[in-house]
Amino acid sequence: MSPHSLKPLVLSIVAVVSSAYANESVAAPPQKEIGLYNLSFQFSGELVLDAHVTDNEQNPALDGVVVFYYCSFKGLPRNDISQPDEAPISACADGSGKWIRLPARVPVSNGHALLNFGTVQVVNVIGFRGRYSRGSEIADSPFGPVDWIR
Repeated sequence: MSPHSLKPLVLSIVAVVSSAYANESVAAPPQKEIGLYNLSFQFSGELVLDAHVTDNEQNPALDGVVVFYYCSFKGLPRNDISQPDEAPISACADGSGKWIRLPARVPVSNGHALLNFGTVQVVNVIGFRGRYSRGSEIADSPFGPVDWIR
């Protein structure tokens, strides 16, 4: 075979392989189902946030993570019991507060992601919200905001 007849053969093989690879790589990932996302609280001296994520048939999410946020009054220091920054959701809605991301990415287990917010001694209302992501079957989504009221 001459070098001139080999070149078109190699180019056609490369084109076929490239086409197959391109078609496979642009295939859309499977659609995730919009879920049901709920935020509730447990309190017995320490406040525990409970994100509950299910599909539309109430089957619990088996994976994914939740990130929680709390509403904080602008200009106040964090973790200072003499000047608590925790605020109701109305403060974040009217601009006197801002949403602060809590540092943990909480894994979902059997539909729940639990985070111990800690001891609450002074404030009586704190606004929270969250975001579910990285699940294999249930769509990423924000949820809340919800006020915890002592």
